[in-house]
Amino acid sequence: STAALERQLGHAPTGWMTLQLTDRAVADWLQLVLQPFLQSPQGDEPSSGLSCFPAQYAHARCCSLLQLAYREGAIGYSLLEERHMTAIEPIPWLDPECQTLRLRHPAERQLVSQLVNTVDAIATTHPQNYTKLALRLSQSFEEFYSQCRFLGTLPTVNPHLAEVRVGLLGVTQILLQQLLERKLRISSPIAL
Repeated sequence: STAALERQLGHAPTGWMTLQLTDRAVADWLQLVLQPFLQSPQGDEPSSGLSCFPAQYAHARCCSLLQLAYREGAIGYSLLEERHMTAIEPIPWLDPECQTLRLRHPAERQLVSQLVNTVDAIATTHPQNYTKLALRLSQSFEEFYSQCRFLGTLPTVNPHLAEVRVGLLGVTQILLQQLLERKLRISSPIAL
């Protein structure tokens, strides 16, 4: 609401406006991204695809991990077209006791930061270097994946954290697909 937003806005003595994102705002945004809304016109930056292989690999890895989590029944969601996850219930991004994001690991936070930067860059009307943006997002994903597990025993031990991490995986996959197909006009493979 506007009143809630006004409480989060401020200004510095220099005249600059400041905006503080709350955990609730980040959680709402992450949930919104899982419902693909970035329907933009076809590509802005033609690419041969050679320099984007890490982003294509990360996209394919996201797809295969989503399929694996679905097959293992670890998370309450369904898959559309072997790519996009659709949450049956909203993902529990926030811890209900303290209303903070469950994403506390530095690699999780870094990936969320890169996701926000990616959406911001996609939404701007200024030309971007989408290849570099896709590579930065794929690097953040690889760091997250190497440090933050979400299958195995985690769904039993901490099911909400597992759900949130799979949700983060789904958001990453959607944005990589947007960058590869709509901005760079190259394929976003579901398997390699």
